[in-house]
Amino acid sequence: MRDLHRPVHVRLQISRHVVTGAEVRFIAPFSVTGARENYTVDIPTASCHEPAGIGRARSGAAHGSLEEGFVGSSLDRNVPSGALVTSRLAYPFDNACGRRSVTIEVRYSKEPGADPVLVGRTVVREPAGARPGPQ
Repeated sequence: MRDLHRPVHVRLQISRHVVTGAEVRFIAPFSVTGARENYTVDIPTASCHEPAGIGRARSGAAHGSLEEGFVGSSLDRNVPSGALVTSRLAYPFDNACGRRSVTIEVRYSKEPGADPVLVGRTVVREPAGARPGPQ
């Protein structure tokens, strides 16, 4: 299946100049009706010693760390096709190695182990005067 490059919208949640989370919204192009299908919202990461944009291979885990190549979350619920989906990422700039922007990707998997389809991606910049959440 081909990547879709659909719009992904992000609203940062900021408390006392600290970025505490990100609300990610997108329109589901595919329905999710069972445990084998899923959407993930990920922030691919590179090693702090690699240039930005070079990520490592994705791990099969639902949540990752810097060493695994991404941080993010799995939606883990049924979704009808065409529905507005909202997901929350805590501390989106955590593990960003001091970078002022991160890429957020939404992917759809038809079944475990299958190559996921990139639904869409967006780059989010840390607002001036804000700090990332706790490390």
